[in-house]
Formats: sequence, C-alpha cells, structure tokens
Amino acid sequence: MKNFFLVLFILPCTLAFSQKKVECKKREITVDNLKIADYDGKGGILNPDRRIWLLSPETKDTLLIINPIISDFGNPLFQTGIFYKLSFNNSDKTVCYVKSPDGWGAVGEKKIVSLFFNDKTPLVIENGKLSNEGIAAFKNTIVFNMDGLNKSVQQVNDSIKALDKIVVQRDKSQVALQEAISTKNYIAKLYLVDSYEAAQKIAITQGGVQVGAYEKEIVGGSFAKGTYSFYKMVKPMQIGGKTITFLPIAVSETSPGITSTVTVNAISIRVLGSNTVIKIPAAAYDMAGAGMIKALIDNGIL
Repeated sequence: MKNFFLVLFILPCTLAFSQKKVECKKREITVDNLKIADYDGKGGILNPDRRIWLLSPETKDTLLIINPIISDFGNPLFQTGIFYKLSFNNSDKTVCYVKSPDGWGAVGEKKIVSLFFNDKTPLVIENGKLSNEGIAAFKNTIVFNMDGLNKSVQQVNDSIKALDKIVVQRDKSQVALQEAISTKNYIAKLYLVDSYEAAQKIAITQGGVQVGAYEKEIVGGSFAKGTYSFYKMVKPMQIGGKTITFLPIAVSETSPGITSTVTVNAISIRVLGSNTVIKIPAAAYDMAGAGMIKALIDNGIL
C-alpha cells in the first residue's frame, strides 16, 4: 500500500516535468516562459574558432560553452563530420561531444542551442545554476563517444605505420588490373556522417592476386574534381567493432584544366603514415587511377 501511494505521488511530478515547455528564443532560453539562461556567440558559421556561451540570467556567470568542431581525421575510413564540444562550468568541468544531426551542416546559434535545450532533452540548468543530476541525465541521451572514435583513428594510423612495408606477394611483372565492384559496403568504414557513399569502388589485382582496392568520386561542373582513396589488402583485424581487410595507404585529389580534362600540373599522391608525396605526370582528372596505382606499386607501397 505504501508503494502504491509513493507511485501516486511520483507520477504527477513526472508528468509535470515532462509537460514543461522549453524554448530557445533570440538570445535566451525559457522554461514555461521563464528565462533560465542567456546565450551569445562569437565567430560566423564557418569560423573554426566559433563558440557559443550560456550565461546565468542573474549573475551572468558562464554556465556552458559550445564549440562547433569540424573533425577531419585525414583518413578515408573516417568521414569528415561536425561535432559540438560542450564544456560545462561545473565542479567537475564536464566535457562531452554531440554529433551534428544528419543534413544540418553549418547552422545558426539558435538552432545549435535548440539541439541541447528542448522538450525531449534533460535540463542541465536549474535555478540559474548547472544541475549535476541534469548533466548526468543529459550524458545518457545524445552524447557521442568521441574518445572511442579517436581511439579507432589512432589504431588505424598505428596499423598503417606498422604494416607500411608489408604488401601482398604476387608477380609484379604483370600489369595491374582494375575491376569495378558493385557491393556498397565493400570497404568497411569506421565512421560515416551518413549512410550514403557516392564513391565508386574498384578492385586492384596483379598477377591474378587481389592486392588492394580504391575509391573514386568524380564531381563535374564549374568546380570539377576527382577524389581517390587507395587501400591495400591486409589480414583481417578488429578496429572499432568492425573487421578491417582494407587498410588505407594513400589519397589524392585532381582537377581538370580550363579547356581540358587533363590536369594543369603534375598529380600529387599523399602517402598516409609517412605523409610523403609522390608526383606523377598530368593526366585526365577523372581517369588517373591506373597511373596512381603504378606509382604506388613502383614505390613499394601497394
């Protein structure tokens, strides 16, 4: 009976909390039309040092700083993405990361703040101060495991260096062949901003043995370019909960000339791990794969 009355007591409180209306207005956040924080920003939507800070409406103390971060991992197994770093000014100086929703891109301050303050997200501010209970609940909702992602990036980079000189044994006197692959998930990615992959996947064989693969994405129009990512075959390894059989070894970007598909200058191939650059003669920006493959094989990288 005691538990029954306890439930009856807790239920109205829970319903009352869930019915609170959280709104992000211009420069302020309200709950049931009562202001709980002011916010302001510095830097435009494309500024790498952009930040948004939330202030207590009473004391003007900084409660929370939000930094939009564009994370370019420099590795084709991890897509470039936008994250939000939240630095709470509580006793623990809590820091956490949230992934930008798919399709958002660079957006205004109000939209960013509304991602963290809405009817579905636990409130981290109470009576003009940060709530440790609210922060703990918030961390269990939309927080991204950035530490885990960074660990996977480091594991891949370490593997690239450790396996730098190890290549698949085959008859190198034979010409390397290319064959398009239709399987979408042929090369397992460890971080995707979304599930869409526009790049064409191409297997590389030499002497009847598959030695690697590459991805090619061609963009036409006024800002035409080609993006190439090369991988070599390795023994299966587990990284980030996925089985990796293709390890990235090099990347390149190509652009056509003004009146021709041939690149204006020599093509640069950036070798991952060592960050050295291999140059090959100018070629058609959208058909440069064969020349790059030969250069990588000749240099003992593939």
